[in-house]
Amino acid sequence: MLFIGILLVCAGCRKNPYDQKISAANQEELNRWLSFNTHRLSVREIEEINNSMREIRISFMLQDAKKSKSNETLNRLLCEKINGLPLKEMVVMGYELQIGRYEVERLRLVGDLHHKNKLKTRPGDLDSERFLREQKEMVSEQIGTFDSRIERCKTRIKELCEKFAMPDPATDYTPPERISTGES
Repeated sequence: MLFIGILLVCAGCRKNPYDQKISAANQEELNRWLSFNTHRLSVREIEEINNSMREIRISFMLQDAKKSKSNETLNRLLCEKINGLPLKEMVVMGYELQIGRYEVERLRLVGDLHHKNKLKTRPGDLDSERFLREQKEMVSEQIGTFDSRIERCKTRIKELCEKFAMPDPATDYTPPERISTGES
């Protein structure tokens, strides 16, 4: 009976999955690692992990958008990038990459709005004036949406860093380097 009690206590002493280093020599190993280490996490946490991996894949796709990359290639690149990282660092990396992607899109929209603000309609052309005003409002709303998304990501990074005693992103955190595919 004492032996069973010790086993139960030891079973509860496993390290936090977020502190575990990801084992991802290949996609199968990553899947096994995730299955073994994430069973104690909530659905939201698992979704967050999957979203982070998706962002890393997207970053590889965006590096050379003219070159198509197969799922196999993207999975290999993902595994190479995250193999050996603590799970918490991979999740934060996903948010950092997401912020970068949102900031690029936001800047594109700001440029679009700047261009639209320079446009003039013919005097008395109320339809064109209304259309241009609606376009400006739509772009302004989209910029606001990206501002909100960026802020949510930054807030979540700060929460994760506090939760896992990681460096504060506003002061000490260095965003991940631009991910290189190693391909030209």
